Amino acid sequence: MVVESVLPTEPKSLKHESNICHRQSLLTAPHMQPLTTYVENLRERLGDKVFIPDFDPLDGGINAEFIFLFEKPGPQTDFRNGGSGFISRDNNDDTAKAIFCFMQSIGLDRKRTLLWNTIPAWDNSRAYQGLHVRKGIEMLDELLPLLPNLKTIILVGRQAQKAKKGLKARGYNVAESYHPSPLVKARYRQIWEQIPAAWKDAISANKR
Repeated sequence: MVVESVLPTEPKSLKHESNICHRQSLLTAPHMQPLTTYVENLRERLGDKVFIPDFDPLDGGINAEFIFLFEKPGPQTDFRNGGSGFISRDNNDDTAKAIFCFMQSIGLDRKRTLLWNTIPAWDNSRAYQGLHVRKGIEMLDELLPLLPNLKTIILVGRQAQKAKKGLKARGYNVAESYHPSPLVKARYRQIWEQIPAAWKDAISANKR
């Protein structure tokens, strides 16, 4: 049995059921409770035709300084597909692996971060609809006030970047990057390799 006692040093650690169970046990920790309640409320409102994953308790929770907003949960977040049930850099897929490695390469302490999506629910489709994007942005109005230490929102991918105008109008500091998916890597390798630098710039901007 593999059980996490320290932060993972290698990607894809949530391929182990024991690690998933351990993280589930942390969902009621003080830094997670408001976010867990937020997810539970979304599940009640959106129903069981979609799946809304939990935040990763090994990240910063409500203490996070930087929230990375990706586009939409993938199938590996959904436990009904054999996924972990979490939005996590430790999921058993190549996008998560890239996130893990990119964060590690720039030395970003995961306790300073939170991962989420502009569209919060997986609906068994990778397609995007404008209505879902708009609704997702509205739901951020309930999430972001839960993060009192928030410095910057990093919008990762074109769909997430549709939230930029609204978030800046609300007074948030917003940065952007390309998406670290295998598709972007295959088509635009040079752009994909620049993602860590974009993230590092977003973090470093708060020190100037």
